[in-house]
Amino acid sequence: MRVVTAEEALTAEGVLTNPVTVDALYDPDHAEAAIFRNLLNRRGVESLEALREAGRAEGKAEGKAEGRAGPRRSGAPGGHSLDRPAALRRPPPKTR
Repeated sequence: MRVVTAEEALTAEGVLTNPVTVDALYDPDHAEAAIFRNLLNRRGVESLEALREAGRAEGKAEGKAEGRAGPRRSGAPGGHSLDRPAALRRPPPKTR
């Protein structure tokens, strides 16, 4: 039999991918963190911060690509272009 303290981690080679702290066995917050880490790892993500960084990089790349594509039309009625702020757009002239 092995006695461990709350600060130690339990390991089981071939059974547990990540070590589990003893705290995670009785503290809901530690248990949730361990579960979340394992779910991320199952999807090939190292950590939440790594996932956030990947999202930021993807967003920057998309923004740059859209910027190179030039102005686009919005889905709003009237099809205003996005190159001028709405406050600077003039309404169409009135016809009689």
